[in-house]
This record gives sequence, C-alpha cells and structure tokens, in this order.
Amino acid sequence: MKKAFKTIILSLLIISIVAISLVAFVGCDEIDVGYLPEETVRYDIDGKEFYLAALGKYNSFIPMAINAILIPDDSYIEISSNGVFTLKLTVNLGGVVDLLKTLNVLESTVIGTMPAVAGITKTSLQPTIDNYVQVFFPGFDYGNFDGILARLASVGLSILGVDGNAEFEKLVAYIENPNNDRLIPEDFDLANLPDTIGVQLVAPYKLIDSFDENGEKTFTIATLGAHDGDTLPFANFFLTEDYNEEYDFTTKKIKFTNEMLGLTIAGICNPEVEVE
Repeated sequence: MKKAFKTIILSLLIISIVAISLVAFVGCDEIDVGYLPEETVRYDIDGKEFYLAALGKYNSFIPMAINAILIPDDSYIEISSNGVFTLKLTVNLGGVVDLLKTLNVLESTVIGTMPAVAGITKTSLQPTIDNYVQVFFPGFDYGNFDGILARLASVGLSILGVDGNAEFEKLVAYIENPNNDRLIPEDFDLANLPDTIGVQLVAPYKLIDSFDENGEKTFTIATLGAHDGDTLPFANFFLTEDYNEEYDFTTKKIKFTNEMLGLTIAGICNPEVEVE
C-alpha cells in the first residue's frame, strides 16, 4: 500500500507536469492555417496511454493511479467546432485521502516529510529552470508566485479549486520565501486542500491533414497555437479513428507524444454501443 500512496503522489505531480509542459509551447495568436471540424468531440482521458519518461519504472502504475484520482466526467480533451482546444484534469483529492485513511495506509496525510518530496529543492531544480523554464517563461521567479500564475494564465492555463484555500496559500508563501530551499514544507497536509482540484488548458487550434503521393489521407493533427503552415507549433495532437466492423462503430482517439519531454497523453471517444 505504500507503493500505491507513492504512485498517487507521483500522479498528482505529473498532472501539473503535463499541463505546464504543453502550455510552455502554446501561443494565443489567431491561427490562419488549417480547418475546424463540423462537430465538437470530447475525449475521455486514456490512462493506458499515459507515459512520462521521468517516472521510469512507475509508469506501469500510472493507468491505475489516473483511474483512481481523476474525476471522469470532469477530466477530458475536447476539440470544439469553434476553434477552442481544452485539456482539463480534475482530481478527487478528498476521495483519495479518505481512501488512504480507510485502508490505514497513513496515520496522517502530511507529505512534506516524505524523502522523495523533501529531495525536491529549488537548488536541485535550478538547472532545469535555467535551461528550460526560463527559455519559455522569461523572468520566472520563485519569489513571485502570482507572477508565475499570471504568465500561465496568459497562455490559457489555470489552476482550479484552490482560490482562498489556506493550505495552498501556505504552500505558496513557503515557495516564495527566499530562505527556504525545499519546495514543500514539512507540515504540508493533503487533507487540508480542497476535495477537488484541477488544471485546465484552453488554447486556439486548427486541424491539418497529411496526404501521401497518391492523395490518400495518412493522418490528421490538431495544432495548438499560431503557425505559418511551413513550421508547426510544438503541441500537436494526432487524431485517429478505428472502425469496428462487427458492431459498426468508430472509436476516435487523440494523442500527444513528444520525445524531448518523454511525454505521451491521450484521449479516447467511444460511441454508445449496444452489444447483444
């Protein structure tokens, strides 16, 4: 059960990594190249396809963890007919905490004392900040958390459910304090966070089809952010469809994969099918 708890903590972290990794490369300018679908399609998050290289051996536990912590009706990828792309991930944190307590996994939900969490410090992250984050978020500063949130909001990313929460405000104050090198205080308690928290990315998009030399369509991508047609933005979601002849229905899938980030996130859309 300790392994399950560690997996849940890692899953909470990767939800933030996913959104921030994508939003770092998304612009809000109007897109001239591409087209929009006739209908809005909403995809459920597909935990089986999720992968983050940084998690190494823990990736095998991610589908279980994502299914356990995400609220299905409020976690999705959507491409709308009016040009708005939405990625929303909402966590039932209260339910996770209650389950852990019921199973006697923890006597408390204080995570700041965990060795893996304690090892995440500003110093240990500084090379990543200098070589990666600062490139896409110039002026990134631990001491100005509101500024960080404002920069993320300017490209469509928002954190949901934490406004006015004392535990979250305590975390922010701790991060902003220049005398603290570690990122999470020792008494940081999951149980004091809101029952439901989440992240949401909203960005403009358009679809682009690729064709082979015979004029046959090979794939379709949803491109997030402005581009000139000769070069594409970083955040491209591949759209595919699998037809089931036996039951005469089509499964729609959407997937983002990037080798540099070692990240894959996907969604799946199945029609309602009656099986005799």
